[in-house]
Amino acid sequence: MAMVIRFDVVEDVLPTLNGIPDSERPAFVGLVRTLIQQGRSNPEHTAVAFEQIFALFRRYPVARQQLLAALQGAGIDLVALTALTEVMAQRPKTVGRARSSRSKAGSRTLPAGAAEPAPVAVPAPAVRGGKTKPDARRWVDVEIEGHAPNDPLLVRTSYQLGIGIDTQKSPAAVGSAAFEEESLFADAEEVSLTVQLDSRDFDVSPRTRTLLVPKIGSSDKTHFSITPLRIGPCSLKVTLHRDGNFVQLIDVTLSVGGATAATAKVESVGRPLSAARVLRPRDVGLRIARATDGYECIVWGAVSALARLPIEPAQLAKVVDEARADLLKVVGQTDEHHALVFQTQVGIPPAAHAVALRTLARAGARLFQNLFYHPKAGEDARLVGDYLRQVATDADTRLKLQILAADVPVPWSLLYLGDASSKAVLSWDCFLGMRHIIEQIPLQTKLDVLDPHIPSAAPHLRVSVNFNTGIDAEMHADYVQQQRQYWEQVASNGTCVQVVARTTTGELIDALADAATPDQIVYFYCHATTSGLTSKGGPDASTIKLSDGSINLGSLNLDAPTTVRLSGKPLVFINACESAELSPAFYDGFLPYFMAKGARGVIGTECRTPAVFANAWAQRFFPRFLAGQVLGETFLELRREFLIEHGNPLGLLYAVHCDADTQVQPPIT
Repeated sequence: MAMVIRFDVVEDVLPTLNGIPDSERPAFVGLVRTLIQQGRSNPEHTAVAFEQIFALFRRYPVARQQLLAALQGAGIDLVALTALTEVMAQRPKTVGRARSSRSKAGSRTLPAGAAEPAPVAVPAPAVRGGKTKPDARRWVDVEIEGHAPNDPLLVRTSYQLGIGIDTQKSPAAVGSAAFEEESLFADAEEVSLTVQLDSRDFDVSPRTRTLLVPKIGSSDKTHFSITPLRIGPCSLKVTLHRDGNFVQLIDVTLSVGGATAATAKVESVGRPLSAARVLRPRDVGLRIARATDGYECIVWGAVSALARLPIEPAQLAKVVDEARADLLKVVGQTDEHHALVFQTQVGIPPAAHAVALRTLARAGARLFQNLFYHPKAGEDARLVGDYLRQVATDADTRLKLQILAADVPVPWSLLYLGDASSKAVLSWDCFLGMRHIIEQIPLQTKLDVLDPHIPSAAPHLRVSVNFNTGIDAEMHADYVQQQRQYWEQVASNGTCVQVVARTTTGELIDALADAATPDQIVYFYCHATTSGLTSKGGPDASTIKLSDGSINLGSLNLDAPTTVRLSGKPLVFINACESAELSPAFYDGFLPYFMAKGARGVIGTECRTPAVFANAWAQRFFPRFLAGQVLGETFLELRREFLIEHGNPLGLLYAVHCDADTQVQPPIT
C-alpha cells in the first residue's frame, strides 16, 4: 500500500493560515518551506520531512484543521496520513544529516513555467502501539558548512554556521556539547527551541532561529551567517532557550587568521534539559557572567542582545554593599521619638514610609546605573538598560523575568528603573520587584527536580520547621510561639501535612546527613550570618544559629556533605538575618550548599530582616503556598499587599532562587 504526499498543497495553504501569532509566523513558514525543500530534494527524506511538517502544525490547531481540509480536498486519505505521521514520529530522523553542501536553508523557487514534480509515493507503514523513548545520548553539533574543522577561518569572510542535534558527534563539527534531555519529551514528540547566536568577534545574521527537536534521532539544522571581524581567538555564544526559559549555553572559541586552525574550545553550562519540559513561558531572560573586562550580559525574549558591562567585580561588590547598607538603613530607621520604626511594627507611618522610598529608590537607581550606564559602558550596555527600563515601567505590563547570574548576586528586586534625582516624583512601581515576578536560577551541573510541583499526596507533604526558640526571649515577643502553633494546627487538622520540628544543631545535622530525609519544605526561623572570602574563616564561617548554638558552613560540609543528596528535593526557606547576603566577589554560602544537596530552590533575604516582619511574612506566605498558589505570584502579591495595606516595603528583601512556578500540588485545603 502506498500513500501520495503532496507538498504543493502545503505550499498553497501557507499564505492563508489562521491561528498563528504574527510574531511566530515568519519562523514557522520558513521552517515549513525548508522541510518542503528537503523532502523534494531527496526521496529518502520525503516521509520524514512531511511528518515533521505535520508535527509543526500540531502546535496550531486552527492552522492544522485548514491543512487537513486542504489535503482532504486534494484527495489525500486522512486515515492513511494519520497512520503515516504517527509511525514516522517513532522513527529516527535523518533529515539534515547530509546538508553541508547547501549554502543556505530556504524555500525552492520553481522556474517560470515549470510544473510541480510528480507526487512521491511513500510506503504506508503498519501502525505500531506504544510510546517512543528519547535517545540515551545526543549531541548539539556546531558545524561550519562546507568548511573542514582543521582549516583556518579567514577574517572578513562569510561562512554558514549550522547548529543541530545528532545521535553522534559529527566529524565535521567545530564543536559538540552533550544534549542531556531524557525527560524533555515526556509528553511531546518534538520540542521547539530557540537558538540564539551572540558574538562580539563575529558579525552574525540572523540573531535567532527556531530549531524543532524530535524525540528521537537527529534534528534538522538551523543556519546562521557568520563573518569573523578580527584575527585571533574568536568566541561564539550559542544559547538554547524554550519559551523564554534558559536551557543551555555553548561557548565555542575558534581561531581566525592562523596558518592552521587551533583546536576549537567548547564549554557548555546550564541546567540539564531534563528540567526544561516543565518550564512555563518567561518574558525576559538575562544571563550575566564574568568576562575578562567586566561582565558579559546575554538577553533573550522579545529582544535578543549581547552586551559588555564594564564594571569590575570589586567595584560591583562595593556598589552592592552600598545598596545593602541602604537597606539596613531603612531597617534601622527611627522616628522623631528615636523609636525603631521597622523593627517594632509591621504598619509603617507615612513619614517613615516616604523616607524609606527616597532611600531605597536612590540606592536601586544607583545600582541599575552602575550595571547598564557605567561611565565606561558602550552603546550595547545602554541599549539593554533602555530596553529593561521601557518594558519594566510600562504600566500595562507585568513581566516574568528570569535571571542567571551566579557570580553577580545583585538584589534584583531593589533595582529602581525610574528617575531618582532629587526633584523627581518617586514611585514604588518603579522597583523591579514591586511589579514583576523575578526568579534567579542557579546554574548547576546536576538537577534532580523534573517538575515545579511539590507533591503533597505521596502519601503526605513533609515539612520540617527549624527554630531558634531564643528569639522570643531576645525580642520580648512570641514570634516563634506563633509559628509553632500555626504548624501544630496544620499538622492536626486532618490535612496530609506531616510536620517535624527541630531546634538543635544536632537534629539539623542528622537530618542533612541522611539521604533518606524526606523533607519537601525545610523552613528556618533563626539567626544566620554569611561570611565572605576576605572575612575571618572565609565562607566556611557562615553560620545558622538554632536554640542550642551555631553551626557553620564548614562543619555542615564535613558532617552533612553535599555528596549526600536529600531525597525530598526540598524547597529551603531561610527566614533569617543575612541568609542570602552574598558578595559578588565570592559566590558561596548556604544557597550553593543547599542546591548541591539536591534542593529544588532556596528562598532567603538580602540583609538583616526585622523579626516582626519575618514572622508576619511567614504567617501570610505559608497558608497561601500550601493552598497551591504559585511561588513567584505569591511573593509579588505579598510584596504589594504589605506595601499597600501597611506601607511596608520590606518584601523587597526576599529573594527567590528557584523556579518561580513552584507550587504544592494537590493544594492543602
